[in-house]
Amino acid sequence: MAALLLLGSGTPTTSSTTTTSSSSTTTTSSSSTTTTASPVGQDKRNGSNAAKDGVSWAEAMVAWCTLLLLVVAGVVAVYQYRLMHGSLVAARDAADAARESAQHVQRTERPWVILHVIQSDVVDVLRDLHSGAAELPFPVRVTYSVTNYGSAPGWLTHTYSELRVLPLPLEMQEPSSEAAVRQLLRPCPILSLPPDSEPAHSYREDRLLAAADWNALREHRASVVLLVFLTYTDPHQFNHDAWFAWEWRVVDDPPGAYGPTFLTGPAEPRHWTRST
Repeated sequence: MAALLLLGSGTPTTSSTTTTSSSSTTTTSSSSTTTTASPVGQDKRNGSNAAKDGVSWAEAMVAWCTLLLLVVAGVVAVYQYRLMHGSLVAARDAADAARESAQHVQRTERPWVILHVIQSDVVDVLRDLHSGAAELPFPVRVTYSVTNYGSAPGWLTHTYSELRVLPLPLEMQEPSSEAAVRQLLRPCPILSLPPDSEPAHSYREDRLLAAADWNALREHRASVVLLVFLTYTDPHQFNHDAWFAWEWRVVDDPPGAYGPTFLTGPAEPRHWTRST
């Protein structure tokens, strides 16, 4: 029994020793764990620093790539501008060439209407009145032609013509301006003006000279004047003017001349004559 008890008391002692040893082992393990934990923390800090260094490098790469993209975009923009500028210049040159070509066609492929006096008895009548071979009132007649000398047909749209006896100076007489001439124009039946040298149309203007007209003419105070104002259109629908004024005037006889002297030719003022 005593031996059994002794054995029983020895068992806890052994157990206590074992416990102490376990505790010592635990302490040692804990100490070992503490000792090995320090390198792990250092590695984490080194990893964190390395991560920070990696982010900075990536940001630098992004910045350089962005700068490179900006440079490339600038080069592309300059190239596109030069291309666009060249296209605009080429388009402008083409438009100018087309406009010049169209203007050249309009200048060359168009009608040119010229007016001529083709028959007149004004001088003969004035000479007869001066010699007393004619009695007043007496008619005078003037025939003029309308001829298209251009390379394209034209169409007569507005006309005005009259044979007048006008006081001198003619610059003071009506129509006194280009606007006044245009107010005299009246629409007419559209007449074709073919492109050839033959007169397309001819017209005659008559006037009955009275005693007052003859007195003013022989005293050099007046002239007989034919006024013809025409407007015509071309195949491009542009309007043109053919204005004409012709004068007959009694002037002083030169020394040794026999009979009256007459001056005939284009009449002033200049705005009575126009060709466009």
